Formats: sequence, structure tokens, C-alpha cells
Amino acid sequence: MPDHTSDDRVRRVQALAEAAPPRGAVRREPAAASPSEALGGLAETYREAYGDPAAQELATEAPVRLGVGLRTAVVGTVAVLLVAAVVVGLAWSRAHAVVPLPEVRPAATAAASAAPGGQAEPQPGAQGGEQTAAQPTAQAEEAAAGVVVHVVGEVRRPGLVTLPAGARVADAVEAAGGPTDDAELSGVNLARVLVDGEQLRVPAPGEVLEPPDGTAGATGVTGTTGDEGVAEPPGAAGATGSAGGTVDVNTADAATLETLPGVGPVLAQRIVDHRTEHGAFASVDDLEDVSGIGPAVLAGLRDRVST
Repeated sequence: MPDHTSDDRVRRVQALAEAAPPRGAVRREPAAASPSEALGGLAETYREAYGDPAAQELATEAPVRLGVGLRTAVVGTVAVLLVAAVVVGLAWSRAHAVVPLPEVRPAATAAASAAPGGQAEPQPGAQGGEQTAAQPTAQAEEAAAGVVVHVVGEVRRPGLVTLPAGARVADAVEAAGGPTDDAELSGVNLARVLVDGEQLRVPAPGEVLEPPDGTAGATGVTGTTGDEGVAEPPGAAGATGSAGGTVDVNTADAATLETLPGVGPVLAQRIVDHRTEHGAFASVDDLEDVSGIGPAVLAGLRDRVST
């Protein structure tokens, strides 16, 4: 029976002999891997399996950047500035726009253009059919100009005074410096409305102005005093006509008209001009159409004139 144990031993010895290094050679043990190489190998294995973690973190946290070039930015800025300038210009022009006003024509011109043939039609309500648009204009001019009165007698500064239309005797006396200590004001109607061109006299105590008819006259103004306290200049009675001692306003000249109560040179000339322009007065009431003759003056003239 063969010996298997010794055969096995022979084979093992041969194997060791074959594996042994040559005689004289130095046996080297395999070098152990360093820690850094070991970690590098592990990292490489992880990257191959799951990818690089550093690249994944950068891809996640990196901000998104919009690529806008310098030229695009400049063009956009210029466009915004142009739009803003246009908007501001439009707003300014609208705020300072001039609104044209309609043309205003005088009333007299409008009436003349509306009437056939370009002639102004007479306004309704004109007394005697002779009142025109020029009369209110004349009255307005007179009111703006005021009245001029000659103040004499017992005042501190006798002379001409200019007062607004509608002023009274008290205003004229005050404008002339006021009355003196010797003035007698009890016989002066200080509330009477002044008439342009008249003379106002402030008397002294005991001074009595004799009227033309020889009877005692009222003091306070030159001559006698007619109705409503209107002054009548001396010689008014002597200048009247034969018909009841009145003056015919349709034939009397300016000098004769000045003798009427409350009528001065300016008002007398207006009466003559009105008569020349509009014809004879149909009645005494038509005198009120003359600029400067109001109800008070007309009341003083009513018994002194005729037509």
C-alpha cells in the first residue's frame, strides 16, 4: 500500500523551493499604503459611485447672473430718460396752456350789427323815443368826473373844490377848510346834493340876501332858495320869460339857462346840446334825460321853466 503521507510532503517541499527567491536575492516585504493614499483611494471610489460632492455644492449655491452688456445698459438708460423728458414736457405745457377768451364787443356795436342796415335800434323804454345808448355813457363819465363847486363866504379856504358825484353841501364846506367862527350855518341846507358848476355861499350872522323881487330871501346860498333847497342865483326872476315868469327851455340860450336854480355853465351847455341833438323838449319831465339833472334838480326847475 503506497504511502500517501510522504508523497504529500514531497510536493510541499517542491512548491516551497519553487516559491523561494533565488539564492543571494534579498527578500522584500510589500510596502504598506500611507494614510493619505488610503483616503485618496476611498475618495476616488466615492466619486466614481456618487459624483464629486464639491461640484454639486457649487452648482447648488452659485447665484444666477443675468448677462447684460454695457451697451445694452446705456441704451436702456437713455430710453428711460427720453420718456421721462417727454412726460414732463407734456405736463408743463398743459399746466401753462393759454385759454383764449371770447371777443367782447361793446353793447352799442352789437346792437348796431344786429339791426337791419347796421343802424342801432332805439332801446325800449326811452322817454320820448330820443334816449340813446350814448346817454348812459355820458352819465357814467360825469359820475366818474365828479362835480366842481365854487365855495365863497364864511369858509377858511374859499375857491373851487372838486367832489365826487352825489356829494352834498356839507362836503363842499368841509373841502373848503370848514366854516369860520363867524359862519351862520343854521340857514344852510347842508344835506342838499351839489350840482356841477354851482356857487355855494356860506353867510355871516345876520347876513340876508335880498331876492330880485325885494322880499326877504333865505340865507345860506347865493340868491333865493327854490324847491327842495336848490339854490337860485340872483337875477333868475328877471331872466324869465313873460309866460308866468318861466324860461322856455326850447328857446333859451346857455346864458339864460344859467339863471335857473341849480344850473351852472356846464349844465346849461348840456341842456343846449341835448336840445340840438334830440330836438325840442316835449315836456318839463324830459329835462331829466339831460346828464346831470336828477329828481332834486328837476323839482327845483319844474315851476321855473316851460316848453
